[in-house]
Amino acid sequence: MSNNIRNRIRKKNIGIIIPAFNEEDNIIKLIKKIKNKFKDSPLIVVDDSNHKKVLDLIKKNKLRVNYIHRGKKLGRGSAVMVGLKKLIKNKKIKIFVEMDADFSHDPVELPRNINFFCKNSLDLLVGSRYLKKSKIITRNCGKIGDGFIILSEILVELYINNLKIKEIESIFVNRKRGESSVNLKLILDSFVGLIKLYINKRKK
Repeated sequence: MSNNIRNRIRKKNIGIIIPAFNEEDNIIKLIKKIKNKFKDSPLIVVDDSNHKKVLDLIKKNKLRVNYIHRGKKLGRGSAVMVGLKKLIKNKKIKIFVEMDADFSHDPVELPRNINFFCKNSLDLLVGSRYLKKSKIITRNCGKIGDGFIILSEILVELYINNLKIKEIESIFVNRKRGESSVNLKLILDSFVGLIKLYINKRKK
């Protein structure tokens, strides 16, 4: 990481949210990689698992993490919202980051992305798997869909209100570890939600 990026990051407090569901095989390694680059950044895990294996592992590894256990699968989008509401209470935090718990998003990209975000004075930066220089690496897949409509709604609202949004290329690893939490109901709900978003946008 260059001195320019390091200095820019030091000037901003960064809060990180990790929504999780049965990610005990992945999450400790992910947290350690994030903490290696952002040691003092507040990190919140919002866990929808019906057990507390993740919490046990966090305690065992003596990691400085805020842990929220919801106990049932309420959805990734709402998990991110819970994390955001918690982090927003800390007035020092200026940049909010959401990371997948399964290493779909590589923490190695974080310093570059945050520097790009600051340099371009953005309101939202999306790590996109669909840009020309992006890559999708598929390993042990077998599941389809990625419908988390709350996050799509946030994106639409930001766009309608003329906030500054950009995309940046990303290497997306498709379910390198564990099983996907996506099911048919989530896919159908996301499809219906996208139709509603389109209708609402037409009204505005």
